[in-house]
Amino acid sequence: MAPRLLLLLLPLILLLWLNITCVAAIPKCCVTTSKNIDPAVLRKVVSVKFQSAGGVCEVDALV
Repeated sequence: MAPRLLLLLLPLILLLWLNITCVAAIPKCCVTTSKNIDPAVLRKVVSVKFQSAGGVCEVDALV
């Protein structure tokens, strides 16, 4: 009886865990910006992401 109950509860526990970890995640936001970026740093850029102040972050930035 116990293994059957565990099989029924396991998916619910997994969904609850996923919900808690996704909702409680802390967003990674820039807190300051800089207009002068070293060209050596810019050459190492692989990808760019736009951070909007309209979302969870308070500063518009290219990350």
